[in-house]
Amino acid sequence: MDYERIDINQCPYGLGNKEGLNMFANTARCKDKTTECEPLHGWGFRRGGYQCRCKPGFRLPMQVRRPFLGEVVERATAEQYYNGFDCLKIGWVQKMPVQWEKASPYVRHHYLERYREYVDPVTGPEALRQPKINIHKTLDFILGMNKNNCQNYKPEDLILDGGVQFGADEFFQNEAKMALRLANFISAFLQVSDPFEVYSGKRVADKPLTEDQMIGETLAIVMGDSRVWSAGTYWERNKFTNRTLFAPYAYKRQLNTRKFSVEDLARLNKSDEVYLNKPWFMELKQRWLTNFDSLEKYYMKIKIRYNETGETTVKYERYPNYYRGARLGHGLWTNPYYDCHGKVPMWKIKYAAPFFGWDSLKVKLEFKGVVAVSMDLLKLDINQCPDKYYTPNAFKSTHKCDSVNSYCVPILGRGFEAGGYKCECKQGFEYPFEDLITYYDGQVLEAEFSNLVDNNETRFDMFRCRLAGASAVQASIIIVLLTIFVSFGLYGRR
Repeated sequence: MDYERIDINQCPYGLGNKEGLNMFANTARCKDKTTECEPLHGWGFRRGGYQCRCKPGFRLPMQVRRPFLGEVVERATAEQYYNGFDCLKIGWVQKMPVQWEKASPYVRHHYLERYREYVDPVTGPEALRQPKINIHKTLDFILGMNKNNCQNYKPEDLILDGGVQFGADEFFQNEAKMALRLANFISAFLQVSDPFEVYSGKRVADKPLTEDQMIGETLAIVMGDSRVWSAGTYWERNKFTNRTLFAPYAYKRQLNTRKFSVEDLARLNKSDEVYLNKPWFMELKQRWLTNFDSLEKYYMKIKIRYNETGETTVKYERYPNYYRGARLGHGLWTNPYYDCHGKVPMWKIKYAAPFFGWDSLKVKLEFKGVVAVSMDLLKLDINQCPDKYYTPNAFKSTHKCDSVNSYCVPILGRGFEAGGYKCECKQGFEYPFEDLITYYDGQVLEAEFSNLVDNNETRFDMFRCRLAGASAVQASIIIVLLTIFVSFGLYGRR
């Protein structure tokens, strides 16, 4: 691994930055009176991997659009640092309202005209097929699905649109790499090892892969990552030794458990159940039917034991000592689906990686099978913030921030629920309430908006940033003197 890609945390000691464990702690140049330090992810092993945010009760100057970047603060001269990088104090701070009231008919009609999808909401699987989805009805359908009522829906209703899984390739990247690791291991073994090779001396040829090895490797994926609920190694017809079909499948029924189950899916004989007819298997097979030029070439440095005790090693002198395997992008992400008749009924996302070996004549490569892993869809974070028009996100622009005076920022870790964002004030606006935070939480906004739609007591109309007109309530001495001077100038001649 590249050491210089590790992030350093220059912020003061706190939660996640314990004292004594970080030699770079408390080296940030944020001004403690008005700002606070916040580390930035992915900055690498260099200074400036943080930003200086305004403390509660302070706001950015009118000419500043975003928090002060640590890289800019670190490069500033002494004069620039002394005269800048300060936040201004907010005057006329309000208290959070205690008495809630129902929204007036005019206010309620105003917001329902803006969010037309809440006027006559569509429920069930049709909620996902609307031009602009109602996120609450959509989540009611997804989260309300279980093994008892899933049989009441059509099979196509249990397959969600691909935009629902936006961000899955990054969120479940480690799980996908586990499937890719096993696929490339099988590719390397099939392309390098030859069970019919004849060597001189005591050395014997490697044996072909056995059923126990494949079952163990498949089970290791499920045991090695708690996010993986099931894994399978699906071999193409007549490609595994002495077996027509072979598909070891490992799964678990509980999240944190030490009880795992393994079975061979080759026992399924019905045409709609056999894994050879699954869409993800057929798509990968058709994709890698003839052309293998885009596969990655991996070189190896293999050494074997000279004797039984392993005192010395000798070089593995068999050429070529490389193999061709798949990259992460060569795999396939399936659409989210509900596994109604499976071993673990739940919403799943599947990633499948292909593996390859030589044909019977050892002339060219051929498709040998697929390694697939399944993860829980509900562990994924929902991004409701706006994005570019071509971004395949089904929940895009479903936030409740006031776009005139605030903008949406995603909050990671809140799962498959509405409200995983915050509304930050735009340039020239300020947070008007006396609070420990300087933004409006998305979960609070979604709850207050639901109260507004249901005509209950709500505070939704108050959760907006106000114009940053003055830094204090008291009058400026310059304005007072100027007013007196003008008054005497106009009325002094009379």
